[in-house]
Amino acid sequence: MQRLKKELWGDKLLADAEKLLENPQIKILLSQIVEEERSKKKEARRKNGWELKPQPIINTL
Repeated sequence: MQRLKKELWGDKLLADAEKLLENPQIKILLSQIVEEERSKKKEARRKNGWELKPQPIINTL
């Protein structure tokens, strides 16, 4: 909401946006979208070899 205020949204529009974002169904939808995006990024990193992989511990003693 702070970002919207910064972008000079009016009070009525801010109140409506806040009401919309408080809706449980909207919260579920947004969390699903965020999770899908995280999964896509993780898969892209894996495909590109960017994912951190556990390294074997070498005993040098």
